[in-house]
Amino acid sequence: MAWNALRWPLVAIAVLIVPIPTANAQRVCGPREGFVKKLYDGYAESRSGMGLSAGGAVVELFTAETGTWTILITYPPVHRGAPVRTCVIGSGEGWEMQSVPDGPGRPDLMRMARP
Repeated sequence: MAWNALRWPLVAIAVLIVPIPTANAQRVCGPREGFVKKLYDGYAESRSGMGLSAGGAVVELFTAETGTWTILITYPPVHRGAPVRTCVIGSGEGWEMQSVPDGPGRPDLMRMARP
């Protein structure tokens, strides 16, 4: 009888303790060339911009005229001879190129964001 009284509180505690996967745990990584080919062939996405992160990784934005977009990050090798790793860190739709930079004078751009 005591076990039945404790079973559901213990199950509830176990559910709270079990880690929930984060977005980082779901990253898809692989050879950069494969991603670039798939983005071009499958979504007509091509590189629209790129930059370097503080840690030396290359961040690339791929977009298509249809509004789809993908962000890739390519990490430098951790040691000599190690493979270079590229991961998808974001993708979506509704991308719009803006000729006017975002800033305090452009609050209308924030209305596009979904809550």
